Amino acid sequence: MEHINYVTFPKNNITQLVSFQLYLNIIKTLNMQTNKILGIILVIASLTLGYFGINKVSDSSAEVKVLGIEIDASNKSEKQEGFIYLGLAILLFAGGIKMLTKKGTE
Repeated sequence: MEHINYVTFPKNNITQLVSFQLYLNIIKTLNMQTNKILGIILVIASLTLGYFGINKVSDSSAEVKVLGIEIDASNKSEKQEGFIYLGLAILLFAGGIKMLTKKGTE
């Protein structure tokens, strides 16, 4: 029967450094992918919120013509809510674009 000798390399500082660098590269890659996914989610959420905001602002007022007289009725609280939605949509959109263009942690 033949005896096989296995060579084992001691773990020194160089191999630990290479392992640590590999670990950091993996974390950076995952972080970049996470930033892209979160950026896309924020942009989609901002477009949805903007759509609801525009609908709230446009649906908050109505005009009625009776016997040649124009009556305008508007719901100010609903209009304010619509503008808040639009403001939040702008913030989410800016955050999403920032996340999409971010290179990762330095």
